[in-house]
Amino acid sequence: MAHCRLTPVDVLLLVRFRDLRLARSADISRVFRSGQRLQTPFFRVIYQPNGLSHPRFCVPVSRKVSRRAVGRNRIRRRTREALRPLLASSSCGVDLVVLPTRSVAELAWPEVIKHCRLLVERILPS
Repeated sequence: MAHCRLTPVDVLLLVRFRDLRLARSADISRVFRSGQRLQTPFFRVIYQPNGLSHPRFCVPVSRKVSRRAVGRNRIRRRTREALRPLLASSSCGVDLVVLPTRSVAELAWPEVIKHCRLLVERILPS
């Protein structure tokens, strides 16, 4: 089995994507407490400026959205992968908590990308 070698560009991209994570519980709680809210048919978003030179985001999916962990993980992965390239190119410092609704599970992949793009355009200045 051939091993995959990462090029320096791949490593920079991986590090950059890691910077996009909003992982600390205190940061997530701060956004929930005092962030601005936006709702679309497929996502609820809470966002707040973070004082950094790049955006950070998290995608929590509750049991109300999908009872099975497999379904929640799939929704989380697809939403994260749709948002990642859109936010990686932004230099706007904002923390986002993206809460998918039940209807996201039924969307085709191109539709998920389209709705995430519309969401980012509403939140981040171009």
